Amino acid sequence: MSTLRTLRSITAGAAVAGAALLSFSSLAGAAPNAIAGNKSCAEVTPEGLTWAEEKIDSDPESITYDFATYSVTITKTDAKTFDWTATTDIDAVIVKGGDVSNLYTYEGTTMSGTGLTSATNPNNDQPFGLSHVSFCTGDDPAPDPEPEPTPDPEPTPDPAPEPEVTPAVQTQSTPPVEVLGVVITAPAPAAAVAPAEVLGVQLARTGPVETASLVAIGSAFLAAGAVLLALSRRRNETATVPAED
Repeated sequence: MSTLRTLRSITAGAAVAGAALLSFSSLAGAAPNAIAGNKSCAEVTPEGLTWAEEKIDSDPESITYDFATYSVTITKTDAKTFDWTATTDIDAVIVKGGDVSNLYTYEGTTMSGTGLTSATNPNNDQPFGLSHVSFCTGDDPAPDPEPEPTPDPEPTPDPAPEPEVTPAVQTQSTPPVEVLGVVITAPAPAAAVAPAEVLGVQLARTGPVETASLVAIGSAFLAAGAVLLALSRRRNETATVPAED
């Protein structure tokens, strides 16, 4: 008798565990959030994101629905419950029934879901009949743009060298000298020339002051020579004049 009771207890426990496991598998993936009215993906998109919507505008069948950029395969488990698989990441699924929608949202990359159904009808505690199903997809948040590299400053060109200015040579002119009626004009000073080499000896170049001094000394010698020449002429003239008787 005790053995029979033990077997019955084990059987009952297994049945409860099986029912719990079945219930868990039917709700695997996401828990629904009931929202009033006929909502679209745009109306339930979290702030800062953008969701696009593909809609099965009828009670879905166990077939594959091809949308513009992806496809979804529906598998009905009963008249008001279904599973789905997609070829892209799905962010949310809206299951509409009656005047309430069940919103299933998914975290991370999700390409399948199980146990989706419509909201419960409070009049009979049974799910509403399926009206339509919407699949919501959105792009991942765009990464922060990489900062643009700062261009290297252009090098500042070196200023052009200023041309060298050769100072003008100032010469001192010697005024003409008149000696005994003879006007002696000093020659114009010669321009400075580069040092010359004579018999292997480098001659130094004379500057403007040295040149002026040499010109003055030469002029003095010329003046002295002119005086001597004039005296010599006068002496000769005196010697050639015949004496009077």
